[in-house]
Amino acid sequence: MTSWHVSTLRDERNASNFRISAQHIPRQGPYEVLKHPVFTEAAVRDVETHNMLVIIVDVLADKGEIKAAVQDILGVKVKKVNTLIRPDGKKKAFVQLIQGYNAADVLHRGTHSSSG
Repeated sequence: MTSWHVSTLRDERNASNFRISAQHIPRQGPYEVLKHPVFTEAAVRDVETHNMLVIIVDVLADKGEIKAAVQDILGVKVKKVNTLIRPDGKKKAFVQLIQGYNAADVLHRGTHSSSG
């Protein structure tokens, strides 16, 4: 006894929406990438202990754009950048500076120069 089944029609996939979480906008300016620094207790502890800046950045910015923006605006050398997206949908960047720069001085200088 042989089994017989009806072959169903299989159309080719024609995706109208590709699964990309956020489309990348290339070449954002540095002032569109960086939004504002974070001044929580944990962020201040990172500044003091790890020589690290904690900054809210644009959600569409990648690590290379964040690094270039920090180096351009603040005039420092960046060792590495780590990012995360917070539950409220904002992207937070942890920017570690090389040893020649003090993150507390850079943060102090950056906040006072923009408030004048």
